[in-house]
Amino acid sequence: MSSKVSKYIFIGGTGRSGTTLLTYLLSQHKDVMSFFETWFFYHPDSAIGYLRNRTSWDTFAKTFEDKLYSLLTKSAVYKTKEELFDTGVAHHDKYLAEKKVKLEEKLPFKAIKPYLQIHRDDMRSFVDFMFGLFDKPIVVEKTPQQIRHVDLIYGLIPDMKFIHIIREPKDVASSMMVQSWGPKDLDEFIERYVPLMRDSYNSQKGIPRENYMVIEMEDLVHRPEESIKRLIEFTGVDYDAEQLRGMIGVNNAHIGRYRRVFNKEERKKIDKACNKYYQKFIELV
Repeated sequence: MSSKVSKYIFIGGTGRSGTTLLTYLLSQHKDVMSFFETWFFYHPDSAIGYLRNRTSWDTFAKTFEDKLYSLLTKSAVYKTKEELFDTGVAHHDKYLAEKKVKLEEKLPFKAIKPYLQIHRDDMRSFVDFMFGLFDKPIVVEKTPQQIRHVDLIYGLIPDMKFIHIIREPKDVASSMMVQSWGPKDLDEFIERYVPLMRDSYNSQKGIPRENYMVIEMEDLVHRPEESIKRLIEFTGVDYDAEQLRGMIGVNNAHIGRYRRVFNKEERKKIDKACNKYYQKFIELV
């Protein structure tokens, strides 16, 4: 294993862009643990809500909550543990709703930025604690929306590795719109996608290339040898390339599914709205 390997590997994307596939591939090593979506860097409150809904993680969730509580209460936003856990998840949603902030403009640290500035050492300690709960030297964590805040994560964890996986926007739309949480129409999809990709592009500026990479889902599926080689070089982990290649299912990737879903005018609409930043990321591959 390379001496440049990082303990922390983060994966992000727009959602329905291949983040789950990529996480699965990178977890196929004896020294790597795939962490669930914490949403911590999108919003620390969300980590609490997520864990409280995972009944199979009762013991872990209790330890996690205790540690997170000790960090979040330093801001004096929450007076008691009950207040934090009963209202924490909804607190900022309510705050943003009152300010009439759109969904796509919800930013982590927008309301809790003092945590990063004032309690940076505490937050790094918490991340070490969170990832240190598993007896593995490397942890892969995937929360798609954290592509919006690569700079914040890098500022907190300068030895991290971040992989942003991108996918043809029309395929993202066709896949996302059939999800229960997905947009109800193309207008809503565009309202979500464009600000996310814009913020993501701005967030990665200035991040050293040894800490940040972009990979295309289409390349991962159709050019697996080249893509896997890039992943091995970037992460520094001595993966079995043949093993990873065998886990990539072309038939399950739904590449080009948008052709069966959208008509010509709908495709043009997506291209016109979404291709600007998509192409900017293509240039970073």
